[in-house]
Amino acid sequence: MQEELGFTCTLEKITEVSYFLTLANGLYEHEYTHLFSAIYAGSIQSNPDEVEEVRWVIPSDLEHEIASNPTYYAPWFCLYLTNHYGTIFNRKPTNT
Repeated sequence: MQEELGFTCTLEKITEVSYFLTLANGLYEHEYTHLFSAIYAGSIQSNPDEVEEVRWVIPSDLEHEIASNPTYYAPWFCLYLTNHYGTIFNRKPTNT
């Protein structure tokens, strides 16, 4: 997060995800990754070489946005939110 958003904080691993996505132009992603959760209340200094846009959004609003406009987001992000919403958001934070 330091390189992308200019801050560090304690992360809590919440799950592992394996997926395969077929992308445009014959490309694909086959990934195994870890999902983390964190609580951070400081300032963000996004790196324009790494991050196109940053904004705060309520999870349920994000869920509706992805359902209505999935092409606005990276395919892997839509997959995470669609398939793991409950794991990501419907849990009590332990790092507060």
